[in-house]
Amino acid sequence: CIKGIWEKDEKLFDAKDNTIKQPFADSRGNIWIFYRQINGNIYSKIYISGQWGENTPVTSDAGSIVDLFDDGLGNIWLFWWFSEGGTSGLLSKTWSDGRWRDNTVVIPASSGADKAIADIFASPNRDIWAFWMQGTKLLYRRYTSGQWNDVGENLAENVFKIFPCSNGDLCFIW
Repeated sequence: CIKGIWEKDEKLFDAKDNTIKQPFADSRGNIWIFYRQINGNIYSKIYISGQWGENTPVTSDAGSIVDLFDDGLGNIWLFWWFSEGGTSGLLSKTWSDGRWRDNTVVIPASSGADKAIADIFASPNRDIWAFWMQGTKLLYRRYTSGQWNDVGENLAENVFKIFPCSNGDLCFIW
């Protein structure tokens, strides 16, 4: 709906055999849609300046899309599970300055199916935090100054929720 008038229907992509992640608006007002094809390829499509762009390949051989968001600095972050040879982990990719950057390992690959995402978000100071449960341990990584820090271990056990507090600290409920 632009200026109170609905535009005509437009087919953005073939939804058959695709898993669509919730569309969202970035900090500049652009609309993003991400979808994963049955073969594991992830694509994005952006609505900018009144028109839809092309379907843009983001990555191939991906597992499920875990999260995506705008970090408030104009960068779009995408996170997805990957698996190879009986191991699994979490990868990310960012859209910055008009292009997708390289895949980055967030949660290193390890065997076992006992990993679960607790939360991923940008904090008020623009650091990116990734928290996950492995067994009963809460592990984390923080992206700051252009790189992911080493894995931090065992902040708490059986965490229920993690979120940025209004003062910039991190809050945990367990």
